[in-house]
Amino acid sequence: MSTLLQQLVTNPQLRPYLYENESLSDGTDPALRQQVLAIAAQYADFFDAVMLLESLGNVHSEEFSTVWRRFIRHMLTTSAAIRGYCLDHRNWYTPALVTLAQEAAHESARSAASK
Repeated sequence: MSTLLQQLVTNPQLRPYLYENESLSDGTDPALRQQVLAIAAQYADFFDAVMLLESLGNVHSEEFSTVWRRFIRHMLTTSAAIRGYCLDHRNWYTPALVTLAQEAAHESARSAASK
């Protein structure tokens, strides 16, 4: 996790794509697009590993539900890039992560519609 956060210190231009629901568009600079997709993939892989560890019983269920699940859900809701990456590559990830990404997509759409 600290490696992912360090990337934001080094590349602050990525922050809106992770925490402010900024979407990649056709006009996004190609180099920036690749950076965003790379960090989205890293987050998705990390989240999937946490979900897998929980399913195997290697993460205490209370810790998972009170800390990790909320964090993962929050990040999927506030990051179109991570959410989109999980959904675009759903065959690579656990069904639990894909379900959270789908729920986050609906929540994000509802939130955007109410603004």
